[in-house]
Amino acid sequence: MITKEQLVDEIVKEIDIMRHLGEKATEEQLAYRPSDSQRTLIELMRYVSYVFISTAEAVVNGNQDVYKAKAEEAETLTLANFDERMKKQAQDIRTLVMPLTEEQANEEVMVFMKQSRALYLLSMLKWAAAYKLQMFLYLKASGHSKLNTMNAWAGVDGDMNF
Repeated sequence: MITKEQLVDEIVKEIDIMRHLGEKATEEQLAYRPSDSQRTLIELMRYVSYVFISTAEAVVNGNQDVYKAKAEEAETLTLANFDERMKKQAQDIRTLVMPLTEEQANEEVMVFMKQSRALYLLSMLKWAAAYKLQMFLYLKASGHSKLNTMNAWAGVDGDMNF
């Protein structure tokens, strides 16, 4: 069975990979939008800069109002402060989630639907993996043709010669 520590470590790892990908973005790419109905790269970066900590706060503290406040804060995100914001989000998630007891983690709460805190945290891991790959694909499609599996799954630059 996966431990709370392992789950949080995996969420943080996905955030760290997004930080790595953020380092690859250029100012010219921030307006990239795959289609009219999708976010631009900067809108995606702003969204991922708050969605995980907002969910953790809503799940742990029961306060859904946090999403709106954090979304407003995210409007000030730039390429220059993306890494710092993502690093803080990861630290804040760890600080917020690690004190949960097993009983609290298994308690059902209502955020989007009624389910246990543990399942919400597992969902955060799935969202982080999905948004990380969306960011990876935006970067590839907007000109970073040399990004590869190592960037997407390990958060490092590396050759695929294995």
